[in-house]
Amino acid sequence: MAQLLTGRKRIASVSGVALAVVVGGAAFAYWTQSGSGTGDATTGNIDPITIVQTSTNSTNLMWPGGPSVALSGTYTNPNDAKVYVHQVYVKIDTGWEAQADTSKPKCTAADFTLTGNVGSLATGVAGIGVDAEILANDTSTWSGLSIQLDDHATNQDNCKDVTPGLTYWSD
Repeated sequence: MAQLLTGRKRIASVSGVALAVVVGGAAFAYWTQSGSGTGDATTGNIDPITIVQTSTNSTNLMWPGGPSVALSGTYTNPNDAKVYVHQVYVKIDTGWEAQADTSKPKCTAADFTLTGNVGSLATGVAGIGVDAEILANDTSTWSGLSIQLDDHATNQDNCKDVTPGLTYWSD
């Protein structure tokens, strides 16, 4: 009888191992299959930065042939992402002129010279290299531009007490 029990124990033991192998093997079985699909991702756009001249020349007034007056200011990034500013440019507003005395020549943008550190720009345009990253919703400063009233050896009375409008932009 002892041998019979031993034999039954062996059968039970071998059956248990076989069942574990079968169950364990089934737990690791799977199929693979390739597939395909489509999707997309959209980028946003940003608002332009705001460039403001903060310098004034109320104490350093211009006269024909006098020294240039420094121009400086800020640029503000209104976006939720950082932006990169390569250069800041300035020009006298298109069509700007003054002629208080019609018997004398007009004062025009051609009476002034704008300067910066960027060469080869269109006539009447000056620029400065900035090459800076402006953080999201942040303001930074710029400087390095200037304006001068040229001496044309002609009557420039209409350039007295004028404030030519300046337009700024960046890339």
